[in-house]
Amino acid sequence: MKKFISLMMILNLSVIAHAAPPAEEEGVEPEDGPFYVMDYDEFKNITKEQKAYYLGKLIVEIPKVSALNDISKDDILAAGKSLQKWSDMSQKISKVCYGKSAPASCQGLRKARNDAFHQGEKR
Repeated sequence: MKKFISLMMILNLSVIAHAAPPAEEEGVEPEDGPFYVMDYDEFKNITKEQKAYYLGKLIVEIPKVSALNDISKDDILAAGKSLQKWSDMSQKISKVCYGKSAPASCQGLRKARNDAFHQGEKR
């Protein structure tokens, strides 16, 4: 009986050790990036010029991601003035760009975010 219990414990540990890790939830940003869109606090803390630049880049880059065609220019501009609208837009972008089959066109959003931050650097 002791051998049977020991064998069962070994089998259980073996199953646990070889279990697949939980699948990543699509649309959830990893803590350490890459980041495709600023969060609202980041956006609110950049200069007026950076905001204008960034919103302009979003207006250009979002339509390049076919899965985001439902986000219009007006939606982007409205999001710049509302936490809730920004969160909705950001969530849509995250679902597409962090998905398992994320389009390469999401890289333009990532570049736009980085470029907007660099606009504020003193040279």
